[in-house]
Amino acid sequence: MTGNDRCDAGFVGFPNAGKSALFNALTGRTDSLKMPRFATMAGTDLVLADIGGLHWRGKGKTVWGEEWLEIIADAKTLIFVIPIARGNQDAHQGIAQYKHLATVCLRQPGFEGKKRIVALNIFRKKESLADYKDVERHFKALISRNLSVAAVITVCANNCEGIEKLIELLVKHT
Repeated sequence: MTGNDRCDAGFVGFPNAGKSALFNALTGRTDSLKMPRFATMAGTDLVLADIGGLHWRGKGKTVWGEEWLEIIADAKTLIFVIPIARGNQDAHQGIAQYKHLATVCLRQPGFEGKKRIVALNIFRKKESLADYKDVERHFKALISRNLSVAAVITVCANNCEGIEKLIELLVKHT
């Protein structure tokens, strides 16, 4: 990030979670996946940052990619992108992913007070968001147990479902 770059919200997630697809849906961008990318969110003056994914390495749970977090250090809001499918098992796996990602973020200086939005990202284009409401409800019930999340939303970045609601949440929490 250069001295002129700033971002209001940044995406956090593992590789292939849908961070870039969600970034593209929110900003109208379709350019290459060269990281990091910055763009203004459609219809707002909020600047979003798309960064590379975090990787767990080895049994010691060391993390590769933490340097990406420096790029979003000034962001007010973090968007945790968690890939899901239907079923309560996915909600539990999503919670585990969120906990790992949040733990890594909280190790970074200045990340404690940031707003957190969890975007449960559906990859199946043929199913609707309504098919996943049970997973979202279960995730919200699990996450309400003191995990410091401002909002949980189900989206499908590949076909732009739920994007308007996510924009509303970002405007509200950023």
